[in-house]
Amino acid sequence: MLACMAWGFYPGDVNITWLWNGDPVKDHLGPPQVTSNGDWSYQAQLRLPVDPQQGGTYTCSVEHTSLAEPLTQDWTPGIPSELWIKIGISVAMLVVGIVVLVTGVVFWKRSRVQGYTPLEGDTYPQEGQ
Repeated sequence: MLACMAWGFYPGDVNITWLWNGDPVKDHLGPPQVTSNGDWSYQAQLRLPVDPQQGGTYTCSVEHTSLAEPLTQDWTPGIPSELWIKIGISVAMLVVGIVVLVTGVVFWKRSRVQGYTPLEGDTYPQEGQ
């Protein structure tokens, strides 16, 4: 299911069209659902029930009196390149975080074993007791 959404426009008359490789899609489409936002602006949505096909591009086209030309947004099957970049950065940051955590734990364990000297008069249990 693809959904084309437009919001923040006035007046409420809007034309939303789905295109498949530049040709209008007419099957299974009704009029867009237009809703008032309560602040004199509107939002609209047009859903397209599809089984995305490889090798083609779906395009959402929005026409409104406030636009000099239709506003279009392409959608192609698969993960967008912007999302791949975010995924890569997230994985890299996770790896760096794990390395820092492991390094910190190793240094913490070593410092407790090698450089720990109890204070005189402490009440902490001693090793081997």
